[in-house]
Amino acid sequence: MSCRQGAAGKGGPRAYLGSFRADDFGFVEDAGGLGFAHVALFQELCGFSIISFKWFAGRIGDGAKSDLTVGNEFHGQRKGGARERPPKKRANDQGYGLVAKVPVVSICAVRTGAGKSQTTRRVRHILAEKGKRVVVVRHPMPYGDLVKQRVQRFSTLQDLDRHECTIEEREEYEPHLVEGAVVYAGVDYQEILKQAESECDVLLWDGGNNDLPFYQPTIEIVVTDPHRAGHELTYHPGEANLLRAQVVIINKIDSADKDAIQLLRKNIATLNPKAMVIEAASPLFVEDGEKIRGKRVLAIEDGPTITHGGMAFGAATLAARRLGAAELVDPRPHAVGSLRDTFRKYPHLGSALPAMGYGEGQVRDLEATINACDAEIVVFATPVDLRHLVRISQPALRVRYEIQEIGKPDLEDALASL
Repeated sequence: MSCRQGAAGKGGPRAYLGSFRADDFGFVEDAGGLGFAHVALFQELCGFSIISFKWFAGRIGDGAKSDLTVGNEFHGQRKGGARERPPKKRANDQGYGLVAKVPVVSICAVRTGAGKSQTTRRVRHILAEKGKRVVVVRHPMPYGDLVKQRVQRFSTLQDLDRHECTIEEREEYEPHLVEGAVVYAGVDYQEILKQAESECDVLLWDGGNNDLPFYQPTIEIVVTDPHRAGHELTYHPGEANLLRAQVVIINKIDSADKDAIQLLRKNIATLNPKAMVIEAASPLFVEDGEKIRGKRVLAIEDGPTITHGGMAFGAATLAARRLGAAELVDPRPHAVGSLRDTFRKYPHLGSALPAMGYGEGQVRDLEATINACDAEIVVFATPVDLRHLVRISQPALRVRYEIQEIGKPDLEDALASL
């Protein structure tokens, strides 16, 4: 069975994506380095967003207005011109995605890098304290053999090696595994659901990029980022996430501009006035941070956040500046191989080095670039410990970040019904 058949199936999303034009879409979140600005790619590369398009195309098919473009209204049509309606709903069906036998808490975002992973960890901790068995199901990250990756279950760090995981995969799975949690990922999300729900009381959907959840959520949490205020209106399917959310988190209020925070509050109130809004900080925890003062520092950031996520900096840069680095070393003159292409593709990048690692070649290029930089200290803010994956000749310090709710309501309030 092909990946396309597995995700869409007969009469699935492909049946009514018909005549959408590429220029109908404003900005579509780049997924895994691939710019999905053309609908044909959504149809062919079902690893990302094919299920979200099933829901979104249904919404468009009903003639709904969207702010994704300026002054345009979307209409889903068959090639012959007649509008196609979404399939009839089952009694327990919200209209998209797979239905679980256990409660589902989904964590999604309006842009990649908003803080989904730290939110997922916080939600998992709260549910565990309530005595719930929690299994995490991660949005697909299909970089290898899709047949071998059909259903992946991770419970130990050794499983990451067994499944030949990339840096990007390790960044998402390892923080859960070191705390004893079970993580599922892969390609066949119906079979993954069947296996995951058999060993949990609550299923936690750990979203990728700014895509929609593949399972129908009991509680839908969406994270927003005031460093990119306004993007919640202009990126698909991030805007759709915000429209649907029961709980919206305004993250990073400790480092964002006050005017940007206020704009984000206003946009949330306009688009989704019924949502519970939680405000949160993203405090940084730096190993031996006193060693940074007065040093020339190379800052290494989470790759997706500062590449297709559009950020020019991340937690490593913030930590280096706050702790008195004398200089941020520019990695661009020292970039090797594929990283040269990355800097050309994302010209907004400056002194931050993205931790690209979608394959062995990129990992080698990353290692060579790090060691070619004339830095006294390397500061990295990747969710996985980069020192376990590449050889770094300079002293290296890790930056961690977690979510911390400010005031009320908080995530315990959001999860009270469970």
